Amino acid sequence: MDFKHSTSFLESCELVPRAKKCKKCQKMLLSFHFSEGQKYFWCKFCSLEIYWAYETILERAKISSTQLEILLQIFLNKQTAKDAYIHFSIGFSQEILSLNTIRRYFSIFSYIVLEFYCRQLKTKMLFGDIEIDETHLFREKPSFAPYRNYQLSDIWLFGLKERKTKEFIVVPVKSRDEATLIKILLRHARVKSTIYSDCYSVYVNNHTFPKKSKIMTYGCCHHFVNHRIEFINQIFDDIHTNGIESLWSELKNFIRQTNTKTLYFLIIARFYFHKTLSQEQQIKILVRGLQQKQLEDYSKLENLLFG
Repeated sequence: MDFKHSTSFLESCELVPRAKKCKKCQKMLLSFHFSEGQKYFWCKFCSLEIYWAYETILERAKISSTQLEILLQIFLNKQTAKDAYIHFSIGFSQEILSLNTIRRYFSIFSYIVLEFYCRQLKTKMLFGDIEIDETHLFREKPSFAPYRNYQLSDIWLFGLKERKTKEFIVVPVKSRDEATLIKILLRHARVKSTIYSDCYSVYVNNHTFPKKSKIMTYGCCHHFVNHRIEFINQIFDDIHTNGIESLWSELKNFIRQTNTKTLYFLIIARFYFHKTLSQEQQIKILVRGLQQKQLEDYSKLENLLFG
């Protein structure tokens, strides 16, 4: 893996600033020096040394700028904390980081991504041709053994995907009933959109002949295909849900490739982050997050993801 020099990379993405305000006199400081691989600004009026990460999440970070750069680039390359640990162990024998330290920084990156995804869910609207579906992400292994906690519990996902773009929304749901799924659909799909789905009873009244759409009553055009008979309508070959099915396959492959063993809402957020954004956009979001004074209370953010 080819890495650029830390100073140029971190300054080019504006994580390491080229100037810093003095915390005492508030004057802009341009004079700086490096000490043990870290950048410090010097205020000659106050005789103060200001660390480049002062008043950011990284203020108490003990790793060097070089190590931080490598961790960021490994994260952006969709690799794991273990991959980063191997890289440091083999390539940087004098700058070895412990696996727990690497995991701590990867956790910070992941929660910044989660915060971004939560903001997206508040405002994201899809329109045009939209496919919808649900998938079972994890199946909890049944056991009668007491006090056996599972990190990955049983969870369903509900997804919406535009056909003509790469835009999509994935939301974990505690229930697949009509009140939950239709609420999410109306929140993220514009009126007069064309919805494509299977014949799940939330979307279609299966007790009539012919089957009747329930979604059309909400102002959307709705086409559906009966997966018990066919996956693509034999008469109208544009009636299918292959796009959203392909998205589920990509999501599950992402979990396997990254060997993700973490909370499902972090998995979804990171998958969305890597799939929909360019690397330049990803860097900007991570840098903006790292420049915050503190992280949000993520125990509350989990509730925002549930429909």
